[in-house]
Formats: sequence, structure tokens, C-alpha cells
Amino acid sequence: MFFQIFILLLNFPVTLQSENCHNATLGFPLIRFIFSQLDHINLLTDFTIPCNGYITSITYLTTGEDYPFHLAVWKNVLGLKYNKKDYRTITKTTAIEQRTVKFDIPMEISTTDYLAFEFLEGSKHGIVSYKGDNPGNAQFYKIITAVKFFMKLPVYKNINFNSHVYNKYYAFNLEFIPKNVYKRNPYCSNKQNVYGHDLIDRNEGGQDHATFLVDLKFVCSGHLTKIEFYRKTTDKSHIGIWRKMSDLAGIKYKLITLITLPDGPIGTVQTVELNDTIPIEENDIPLILNHNSKSNAIANAGNSYGDASSVNMNIQKENVEIGKIIDLQECSYGCVKQFRTFSIKFHVDSSKILIFFCYPQLL
Repeated sequence: MFFQIFILLLNFPVTLQSENCHNATLGFPLIRFIFSQLDHINLLTDFTIPCNGYITSITYLTTGEDYPFHLAVWKNVLGLKYNKKDYRTITKTTAIEQRTVKFDIPMEISTTDYLAFEFLEGSKHGIVSYKGDNPGNAQFYKIITAVKFFMKLPVYKNINFNSHVYNKYYAFNLEFIPKNVYKRNPYCSNKQNVYGHDLIDRNEGGQDHATFLVDLKFVCSGHLTKIEFYRKTTDKSHIGIWRKMSDLAGIKYKLITLITLPDGPIGTVQTVELNDTIPIEENDIPLILNHNSKSNAIANAGNSYGDASSVNMNIQKENVEIGKIIDLQECSYGCVKQFRTFSIKFHVDSSKILIFFCYPQLL
């Protein structure tokens, strides 16, 4: 009689062989046109994604105009209605050059998703583009626009695009890695991952509304081991971990655990070591939860655009319990989808050990 014990270390990378889809550079050749300006959100209806995978970087021709823009991933909801899933901010530059921006966390995209460029209202574009009139020119993308929205639009919000189709060239290439090569996001090659923003003082503590930190969505599974935050007020706040529910309409998340942040002096960075580490799954989202009529303990600040998309909703600790379900797409709690940066960091151990125990066998 004996026990069989197998230990499997799930460390990245996981490489699989496939003849159908490979690493690729996507996009047309880079040509420096005299750039044209077309504000709003520009969605490329015919940009081809060869298979499900990740965008790891963008290479583009700059214009020298000192304005940022978003490269975003959208999905079609119905007809001309689309929903923004994710984005990366391309920072501004005054240089006129061919520029490559690598993403710290590669952006996931599927064959049914759409790419879009988003610009500041009334700004000049930081990427070379050209609006063409020849529908047969293979160098042009077919784009539709949403004229009432600009770079300020956060994720998880449905908007209607105009039906008019433009022919437009954008001078960019994307580096693409398919999922059949990397089973998990390449960011998961790190055994220790940190999600969050600088732990600094910001001009707000905030009201008692809860905030989904959708920009800090965990892209790798693992264990939450530590939380750091900058304390703005003496009030008590909690961290909820919400898990996406599959095979349901909308964007539904279920509360799986709550963590109470300890008391501490205002104007200091506090560290919460989690002795009982909390299992995290891919696409879990942290939420900051406060008490009724109390302020947010964590320093934060709103901004018009950037890498801090959030969903603010009118719920408090008094009416939330483990197992609660919320739909971020069709929210019934006075949701405000906005850009808001919190001084908080989440430390996740993504080196996972699975231990399988087999029952005793008789020889």
C-alpha cells in the first residue's frame, strides 16, 4: 500500500504547437501621409484579428502633436451598439518619429472584437492618419464614429455609433501573440504581480459610494498576499473581490470575499499582510466598499482620461453580503462609469502549486 503524490508547478510560459495561428505583426505598411483630423471614437470595422490572443505593443508614426490617445478593444452588442472592453493609453510626445509602445499588461482581443482609436475632444491627433475617398484602396480601413464621445469614455459602457462609413488610413502596426501559443496572458510569466497605482496623497477621500476598480482587473490567477494603500481619512473601508459569472447575459459579477482594511493614521501608507491568502482567478475585479454616510479611507482623484477606469455605484457595506451579484453593464445602483485613480496596490502570487493526492492502492 502506498500514496501517490504528484506536484505540478504551473509556471509560465506554457507553449503549445499549432500550424494555424502564429505570432504576427498586424496592420498596413507605415506611410507618413499629411495627417488629417477626425475627432471622436474611430472604430475600425474591418481590422482582422487572425485568432484569439493578446496585443503586446503598438508601433506607429507620430505627428509631433502633444496629445495622447487610446487604443481600445470593443465588442458589438447589437446593430450599431458597441461596448468598450479594454484600452491602453498611448502617452503624448512632441517627437516626429516611428515610435513603439510596449504594454506592461498585454491587451486581450478575440476574433469577434473591434479595434478603435479614441482622441481628446478638439485635439490634434498624435498618430498619422489620412481620410481617403477611394473605397477600393487596400490601404484604407472602413471606420465608423461616435461623435458625442471621446477619449473620456471608460469601459463597460454601451454607446451607439453612426452608420456612415469612412475610408481612413492609420499608420500603425500591432504585435500579436495568439492564445494557442500562450495559454495565459504573457504578463503571467511573472511569479509575483502587482496591480495598482502610486501610493501618494490625492485630492479626494470620496463619498460613501462603492467603486469597482475595473482597470485593476486581475489578468492572472494566483493568491492575493498583500494590499497597500494611502490612507486619506479615518473612516473604515473594505475590499471586495468580485468574480465574473459565465454564461449569463450582461457583465455580471459575484462577491466572493470581503477584506476589512485596518485603522491607521491619516497621511500614511498602510500595508495589509494576508496571512490566509485569498485565491484569485483570472478576470476577478477588486472593489472598494465603504459604510453608509462615511468617507472613503483611500486617497483618490478623478481625471478626464487615463489608465484608471472605474465604475462608481451607490451601494454601501450595510447592504452588501457575500454572494451578492451585480451587472456592470445594466447597473441598477446609480452607476457612474468614469476615470478615477486610487492610491492602492494589490500583490498577487501567480506561481501556483497544484497537489494531487491519489487514494491508497493495494499491491
